[in-house]
Amino acid sequence: MAGTGVQIDLDTVEATAKKIHGLLDELTTATAKLNAVIQQVQPSVYGTDALGKALTGGSSSVGGLADHQKQVLAGIQDYLTNSTSMAQNLTLMCERHRTNDGQQADNLKGIGNNGDTTSPTLPDRDPNKTDPTPTPTDDPSNGKAYQDDPTKDPTYKDPTAPTLPDDSTTKKQPVDVGVQRGAGGGGHQLI
Repeated sequence: MAGTGVQIDLDTVEATAKKIHGLLDELTTATAKLNAVIQQVQPSVYGTDALGKALTGGSSSVGGLADHQKQVLAGIQDYLTNSTSMAQNLTLMCERHRTNDGQQADNLKGIGNNGDTTSPTLPDRDPNKTDPTPTPTDDPSNGKAYQDDPTKDPTYKDPTAPTLPDDSTTKKQPVDVGVQRGAGGGGHQLI
């Protein structure tokens, strides 16, 4: 699908894109109504007194209420446009992933098919042919086996070697009672 570290549930993404489209349809309707109301408001409805001048922006350099309403409406429309693009991109992503997954599945099915020349195949093997059994050698170039010189074998044990009376590798070590064993820390004493 997308890679070893990323798992994408295409059905969930596609359902989310459809939900976004539905919510955007609702917002688009509400935005159209808001736009109609904003366009109907004329600056003269605010009056000519101090409050009216403040609402129309006559006493400010940043504009009046009508200008801010138009800016907010433009922001909402940009949001709707961007959200629509995002939902379309999610839908397109799902389509492309499904197409890619289908192509990968077809390629994997074709492996080993004699008629498919585009897919890699394993070479034909003769079932009657047996591979030679490898023998350990000290030098692969001259072909000497360990049978010729057993002391070269890394697992060779000299029969005349002495046996240690206290072989710590085969005996289980006694556990001291009262001594706590932990995972590191060493000889630090806490006060």
